[in-house]
Amino acid sequence: MILLVDDNRMTARVMEANLGRAGLKTQSVEDAEAALAALDASPEISVVVTDLSMPGMDGLAFMDAIRERPELSALPIIVASGTVDVETVKAVSLRGARRVFVKPIPEDELVHEIQSALKDCAPLTLVEEHRALKKLGLDSEQYFEILSELADSVRTLAPKLEALVDAEPEDGGAQAAVRAAVRNVAETVGTLARGDFMATIEHLEDAGRAPSASDWCRVALREVRRVSAMVEERLAEKAASDASPPDDDGGGGGQDGDGERADATPEGEAPAANADAPGEEDEALEAAG
Repeated sequence: MILLVDDNRMTARVMEANLGRAGLKTQSVEDAEAALAALDASPEISVVVTDLSMPGMDGLAFMDAIRERPELSALPIIVASGTVDVETVKAVSLRGARRVFVKPIPEDELVHEIQSALKDCAPLTLVEEHRALKKLGLDSEQYFEILSELADSVRTLAPKLEALVDAEPEDGGAQAAVRAAVRNVAETVGTLARGDFMATIEHLEDAGRAPSASDWCRVALREVRRVSAMVEERLAEKAASDASPPDDDGGGGGQDGDGERADATPEGEAPAANADAPGEEDEALEAAG
């Protein structure tokens, strides 16, 4: 999902329409405070596009607030502003912005930059069911059994991580137990999803910021919530499909009732090149298997 932060509703609607045509799911808010709340509530947000001049907290302060949170330290940020000077470019670059656009933004350039950001940050996404069945040697029943077990694991793990985020003093034994549980979840996720479950921790370490136990829990909690949302959505789709009456036309062609391919690229992800051609995710799955 792409978070759009702009107090000009017309500008936001234009970006929503342009990104929607590219198959990108968006959420729009009008100020930085609402954006921070959205980031807390929606771990599936993978890229932020923000204005700089906004009421209340401005865009630079908003970027500072994002970078202060270890779980958001690697979140790609794109700036879209009505006026930009050299000092502004320097300021947003110091805060890790990928690019600065001057409004109005060319549609194809914004789409390209977001898709490039999604490719670079590799947010966690569930592998399509047909790929999991083919590469892991599972049948559909086994696949959804594993998903159900994963859903149970993350439901249990999330409250434990929440409790440890602000624990004072930090409980070393509890931290170790939760870390072991996170590693078990990460191992399962690694076989069913694209992306690195703990990439943000690696980003912090590469930047020379040794993550504390609390930082570690914050990062893990965001990823666990992302996994939970994806798995619950996939299970809900399965339940809805099972409850639907069979199509009279035989349902051929790999399409759903609206004529769309059932294995179409999920909104908010960069489109895949060829679903049947071997790619990086195929190789990763083969290595995992």
